[in-house]
Amino acid sequence: FGTGGTGSTGGLGSTSGTGDLGSAGGMGGTGLGGSTAGSANTPDFGGGGATGTTEAASGATGTTNRVSGALGEVEDRANQVLHRAADVLESAAHRLDDAVGQEGGGAMGRAGDMAHRAADTMESTARYLRDNDVRALQGDLERMTREKPLQMLLVAVAAGWVLGKVLR
Repeated sequence: FGTGGTGSTGGLGSTSGTGDLGSAGGMGGTGLGGSTAGSANTPDFGGGGATGTTEAASGATGTTNRVSGALGEVEDRANQVLHRAADVLESAAHRLDDAVGQEGGGAMGRAGDMAHRAADTMESTARYLRDNDVRALQGDLERMTREKPLQMLLVAVAAGWVLGKVLR
């Protein structure tokens, strides 16, 4: 980290062994920067420290790239799941519409109207899932939660209850 010492390619994160903290007589000798100058009692942060810092930075960049790649894969898979869910919703909506058939009068007519409205809602949800990705969905959920927290809590409880019944 300083400019003293002879400097070497050893440094923090080096495999040469000369950059290890305290490799010769405590913190002296071949201090953090990897320099061979310095006394046994005085730490030497020689000029080779920049190499170690560069190595650490390139290692961090590699780790960041791997994490970004993994997150990209997870996002892609989540988007695929959203599209499959949209297909399932749309299929269920069509089956519901077909099962209800023609509208009649009285209680059956009202039940048929409700079923058609439910099918329309399912189809619009399927369109929404197809037209948006995971990031857009997350942003919309965050916005709705800020605007109407109690309603979102009730929706989450209801969704959890339904999911619990389905998974039993």
